[in-house]
Parts: sequence; C-alpha cells; structure tokens
Amino acid sequence: MITSRLYQTVENRENPDEVESRAPFKCTKYRAWLGEGYYFWDTFAQYAHRWGEEVYQGNYFICEVICKYWSHDVLDLVGNTTQIYDFGEITKVLEKEYHREVTVPFVINYLQTKTSFGYKMIRAHSENAFTRIEPLRLRFVEDNKSTLNLRPIIQCCVIDKSILLLPVKIVYPPEYVNASCI
Repeated sequence: MITSRLYQTVENRENPDEVESRAPFKCTKYRAWLGEGYYFWDTFAQYAHRWGEEVYQGNYFICEVICKYWSHDVLDLVGNTTQIYDFGEITKVLEKEYHREVTVPFVINYLQTKTSFGYKMIRAHSENAFTRIEPLRLRFVEDNKSTLNLRPIIQCCVIDKSILLLPVKIVYPPEYVNASCI
C-alpha cells in the first residue's frame, strides 16, 4: 500500500469549520486538467501555496489529507512508465480518429466512458503550471545542463474518496491550524 500526503487549496471565506467538515471539494469545471474529481497537490505543499497565491490572491486555506492506495487503483502518469507509454499511444490513436490534437482531459474522458477505467485516482506531473516558481534541481554532472527535479509538480485527481483518510485538516493559514470541526 502507498501512502501520500495530499494538499487541497481552497478560498478562505473565514469559514474554517465548514471547510474542515465539508472538504475535500470536488472540481466539476469543464476545463479541469484531469477531469472531474477532487484535486490535490501531491507531497509538496509549496505548490498548494503557489496555487493559493495565483488563484485566490493570497486569501486561501490549505487542507491536508492522507491518501492510502494500491498501485492498481491509480492511473499514474508520473511513475508508471507502462501507463505513461500506453496513454501516449491512446493519444495518437484518438488524434488520428478525431483528426485533431486532443487534450489530457479528452483522453481521460474517453477512457472513462469507453473502457473499463476503474481507477480511483489519476496522478500527473505538470510542466509550466505556475509562473515565477523555482523548482529544486540538482545537476547530474558539472559539465552538462541536465538536472534532476527534486520537487516535481504532481497533481492528483481523486475520483473515489474511499482512498482518503478523512477528515481533512487545515494546515494553513496558521491561525486556523487545529480549528475544530462543527
């Protein structure tokens, strides 16, 4: 079993009790990157903060939850190279079939509606998700520009909340940490 700390950023409406009792919050927006579900930043809370700064202009809560899952429960576009490869192959087939470039949520929606999808979560590594962010990179060797990214931007879309150890807890801003649930 795999255990991860996940972080969800939500707007601060001075309602910590409601947030802790109702979170996580589901994204149903048409433009959701990984389709409909509960969105989190995996492991690195700095990205939850960046999202709060960019989307909520600094007025936000960060909620933390523990996620426990088996590898077969996840479409892992971060660490499962077979799934990454297969996703790319499906993308090529769909682009030929639809005669246009397709998007990540288009491919995911296709898989969810046309196949026996069955995953409880989708994990994806995002490039260029934020402006003005400094990833932690380490050079492989001195005379080459190639680096190892030690803080990858990993987004999780939880489809089935049964893998979350609820309730969530507010971990930011500090004045709301350990706020009681209703």
